[in-house]
Amino acid sequence: MDNPLKTQVGGTHYKDLKIQPAELFDLIHMQPMAMMALKYLTRWRKKNGQEDLKKAIHCLYLQEMFNAPRATKVNQFLQQFPVAERAIMTEIIQGHYMYAVELIVELANHQSSHDHNDPESTTN
Repeated sequence: MDNPLKTQVGGTHYKDLKIQPAELFDLIHMQPMAMMALKYLTRWRKKNGQEDLKKAIHCLYLQEMFNAPRATKVNQFLQQFPVAERAIMTEIIQGHYMYAVELIVELANHQSSHDHNDPESTTN
């Protein structure tokens, strides 16, 4: 088969896009129902109109329901740590890596200044 991105069964609403939803899904990690919602949003004007918008909403409600137990587990994990570490871990989980780096540097600097003031942390 030739390039499968150049073939579409039942229309051209994906094939006409410069980057198709299937390509995006391959590039980034997304939860399955969130991917479906995105897919419906890309085609609603060219295919099923309001029905596709309703499908997108339904998919997002389902994804939220599926995420609830995960969110509880993540929260339980985070609660094991002090507030500073918890904030950094939250940024990492949310994909804000460079901001997490800044927070880690701040934490290290803060800890270093406290170590210099703590007589038990010095070595002879």
